[in-house]
Amino acid sequence: MTRVSAAIVTSVLLCLSGCSEPSNDSAAIPSAEPFDKGVTRERAVAELREQTFEEVGNTETCTEDCGGHNAGFDWAKDHNITDEAECDGNSQSFVEGCQTYARAVEGAVDEELGGSDEDESAES
Repeated sequence: MTRVSAAIVTSVLLCLSGCSEPSNDSAAIPSAEPFDKGVTRERAVAELREQTFEEVGNTETCTEDCGGHNAGFDWAKDHNITDEAECDGNSQSFVEGCQTYARAVEGAVDEELGGSDEDESAES
């Protein structure tokens, strides 16, 4: 009988030590869906696929028809440019179009994340 009692007491103690109430500490709980910036960027690129520079950028900087800006914007789409530093060329309007596309992709990613406090404070 002593062995049975000892086994029961041990089982109860093990259960009590491992069966505590869940913590309300949300930092300790991993997210159900981990953030995947690559997937978010792919969604942003897909949303921008049918858009033009005129729909996304500042057309006040265009001369006449925004041809150079559109060319840079389209080139950035075709070459999956998501970093402004990758935009280069001999035409300022081409580079601006490319940069506009890269900023639009990153802006869409930031928006899906809920915005970036650093970006907002830098613009103020």
